[in-house]
Amino acid sequence: MRHMNKSRSQTGVARDRPKDTTAALDDASLRLGQLYAAGRLDDTEALCREILEQKPDHFLAHHALGAVNSKRGEFANAERLIGQALKIDDKSPYAWNAHGSALRGLKRFDDALVSYRRAIALKPDFAQAFYNQAGVMLDLGRNDEALANFDRAIALEPKYVRALFNRAGALQSLGRMREALDAYDRVIAVDPSYADAFNGRGNVLTKLRRPEEALVSFDRAIELDPEHGQAGLLGMALASQLCVWDGRERRHNRIDRLLQSDKAVAPFPLLHDLDAPALHLTAAKSFWRLQPATQRCDLRDLRAGPDERIRVAYISADFCHHPVAYSVVELFELHDRTQFEIHAVSLTSSDDSPIRKRLEAAIDHFIDAERLTDQQVAAQLADLGVGIAVDLTGHTAGHRPGIFARRPAPITVNYLGYPGTSGGECIDYIVADPYVIPEQSRSLYSEKIAYLPHTYFVSDSKRPLGETTPSRSANHLPKNAFIFCSFNAAFKMTPELLTVWARILNRVENSILWLNVGNPTAQKNLYREIEARGVSATRLIFAPFISSTTEHFARLRNADLFLDAFPYNAHSTACDALYAGVPVITCSGSSFASRVAGSLLKAAGIPELITQSVQEYEALALKLANDPTLLRGIRERLAANRASYPLFDTDGMRRHIEAAYRTMWDRYRKGLPPAAFAVAP
Repeated sequence: MRHMNKSRSQTGVARDRPKDTTAALDDASLRLGQLYAAGRLDDTEALCREILEQKPDHFLAHHALGAVNSKRGEFANAERLIGQALKIDDKSPYAWNAHGSALRGLKRFDDALVSYRRAIALKPDFAQAFYNQAGVMLDLGRNDEALANFDRAIALEPKYVRALFNRAGALQSLGRMREALDAYDRVIAVDPSYADAFNGRGNVLTKLRRPEEALVSFDRAIELDPEHGQAGLLGMALASQLCVWDGRERRHNRIDRLLQSDKAVAPFPLLHDLDAPALHLTAAKSFWRLQPATQRCDLRDLRAGPDERIRVAYISADFCHHPVAYSVVELFELHDRTQFEIHAVSLTSSDDSPIRKRLEAAIDHFIDAERLTDQQVAAQLADLGVGIAVDLTGHTAGHRPGIFARRPAPITVNYLGYPGTSGGECIDYIVADPYVIPEQSRSLYSEKIAYLPHTYFVSDSKRPLGETTPSRSANHLPKNAFIFCSFNAAFKMTPELLTVWARILNRVENSILWLNVGNPTAQKNLYREIEARGVSATRLIFAPFISSTTEHFARLRNADLFLDAFPYNAHSTACDALYAGVPVITCSGSSFASRVAGSLLKAAGIPELITQSVQEYEALALKLANDPTLLRGIRERLAANRASYPLFDTDGMRRHIEAAYRTMWDRYRKGLPPAAFAVAP
């Protein structure tokens, strides 16, 4: 047996020669705590093994070695080693606490709770054990219980910053935004340098519709931590929504550095400014690394059952007065109930809008899940025997990735709500068409691609257009002007796009640009930016929000030509313009988001309005604005095509998407993995 009476141990730390083995072990035990606290994991491991050679039943060496393994993410070894320590001494609350953390790493959440409770039973004032127990509650989606445990930890240690911070996050998850804001402010009062707290505060202020204050919080987070991925992306997104373009290049450079260093960032804001599908994939994959460990549902083997209707569940945060709801409602109504049973999970409560009521009436089984945990939603879908779970939200507001991470159905699908890849291994397919995802771009999507033949985009062909068109004066538009319009959200505006629009306005006499930007800060900034480009601010006219789709379609007919945004195209707004009979000029790029309007134009039978460069886009806008006969012919053809082309053939779309679902289902029933395929026209 090797003894520990050398002048220098294997840790490389000099020590006096011990007088006897017991003294040496005592000295080594003291050093273990010091080395581990200093983060010197290799030295801690070496000393543990040296101790265990002399005393195989040394409690602290097993405990410390398990903690080292846990730090390294080697949770199975950690659980085994700490379990051995507990066989030696099961009265240590610290060992039970560490055991719980190893079990949590293994996603054995219920077992982890047992260990944490043992720790608390042995040490009722153990704040860290309450904190860790709260973390497992969050993993399980039991946010109310998590909040109670954070409160216990904070009562024991009022300046426990991590507990204060995670308590604020739990309040945010519960939708208690004003309380969450106060909670983040409490964190900042204890630690003014806590960048994550400023990021959380920015998130809450965004939800509370206080965007200017939110941007200040995100910027402060970045000042404290220049490599803060979430604050950088969310700040960039908010700056886009407010049309605050100062520092835009600096924000982009910061995001590039984060992605190059393999840091996790939120993917959606990248779509606004960057036509870079490879970057979008990298960001989407990085997003999933931020998600907590989750336990997958126990799914029934639906392959072995008798042939019956395929249960499809659509999951969305947008079953309300939102473009997604208007797009999918007729699809839901038309689904073939002899072959499909249609479920819907709403991640937000009812807004009592007519579209919400129509959606609920169109669904066989409608679940209001706003107050349900991710685990409860996933388990309910699994219990119902749902075969295909369709994510209609993706990386947009209200997304709850924890539902899909738990694998609520044997087949999962990314569709419509997010124009890009999910990046998640838990999503099997993305529904697309050959234009939005060309063959050469397939490798830039984590999912297998289900190609629909004409367009992936679905719309409601039942929407009334309104019998009469209101006068231009009723919409504050000049009577004899040429009306360019772009009813995109403000975040799709970019300085480059506004420069192109300014050149078009300067070259088309007596023209105005009709926009739909509701945020007063964005309006003020756009007025300033257009004047900086040599165009009077009076040539921008902002349309007020109206809730009636019929009135919106009627007023849209006052526009002469819709100018699309890039690199994030108009999607529902372009579809609306085409439905109302207004031609749309688009510029297609490489990313899904930049090719949607092109897909719509092909499906509407006017592909000649698709351009491939800014120069082509500008030239086509000038050509149509200066050739009334050519423009009138396109409008007439668009009106005629509405009844015969695929864009507004919702029943045809229904048949195609059902064929896609059947192909997915047939592969599953045969035991085959997901694979790309194309639906026949």
